[in-house]
Amino acid sequence: MKQMSFDELVGGCLYTISREIEEAPQPRALIYEFRERMLSGVNMLLDSVDADANPTAMTALLLEEFMRSTAKMLVCLAAMGPSALRSDDVITVETESLLRRDIEDKLLESVGRGLKQAVLHEHAGLSEYRKGK
Repeated sequence: MKQMSFDELVGGCLYTISREIEEAPQPRALIYEFRERMLSGVNMLLDSVDADANPTAMTALLLEEFMRSTAKMLVCLAAMGPSALRSDDVITVETESLLRRDIEDKLLESVGRGLKQAVLHEHAGLSEYRKGK
């Protein structure tokens, strides 16, 4: 087997993640159900808060929990390729750790760009909403 550079390993793992996402059937119904249940849970939580509670603080706490959940998903996603390579004795334990961290960084960059686009989209929606008032 050809010796691969570290960058080729990172690229290969990211490519594999990308291909698996693209080739997986998109169960839209499950995504919509997840979204509805998540929003329902958030609304239930907000409804149960005292009327004198600080909405800014509550929103910040919710955002913190969403970030923790996202972090867990990114760590799991980034570990899949390196773990498989390590179990097949293709890479060392040290390389696995470095590879996983580099993949995490790349995924974080991607999520950051996606979040920025989502925020810009929300700005556009808010502008349209305000025009209609």
